[in-house]
Amino acid sequence: MTEVTTQLTPEQLQQIVQNAVAEARAALHAPSPVKFAVAPTFATQNILDYSTESGSDVYYMASEALRTTFSLDKPNLNLLLHSLGEKETRFGWTNIFTITVGVSTTKHLLKEYYAITREQVEAKATTIIGTNNRNKQNDFQLFVCLMNSVDGETGIRIADRKSKYTINNEPSGILLLKTLLVLAEDATKATGKHV
Repeated sequence: MTEVTTQLTPEQLQQIVQNAVAEARAALHAPSPVKFAVAPTFATQNILDYSTESGSDVYYMASEALRTTFSLDKPNLNLLLHSLGEKETRFGWTNIFTITVGVSTTKHLLKEYYAITREQVEAKATTIIGTNNRNKQNDFQLFVCLMNSVDGETGIRIADRKSKYTINNEPSGILLLKTLLVLAEDATKATGKHV
């Protein structure tokens, strides 16, 4: 067996090191590919890290009250649904508002709430509550947003119906929304006003 040994000259060794250093510098300064998103929350559907400043900022912005307070005494569903649609766009809530209503059929809760039963919303909420993922974070953001957006009297009325929007004592934003929509429709029928 013959042993082959290669010896590098000092110049060759220096050239190899210089090439390696140049490649490393180029890699450090090369632009990284940017993932396009219309809003920061669309950049990823991964769990938000609320222990970071950016994660907690998203939580507080998403859960802040809507611009207009919602009241069951004078329900304005169009304004409520429009305002929630704006939040959906800003915070990537589309998935929580997409409700399965048939074997392969889905409906959007903000756009077709009248064609979606409470049981269908509860089925979706059950799949969300039992997880630790972005949908659960988004659903809780919606819950806090809605609770921050109702007037005092409405808050009392929904507090009396806690079982309608909780699963195993965990609140669900989409169930709270469905509860508000049903109560608003009932209030409208009772007064004869159009919502």
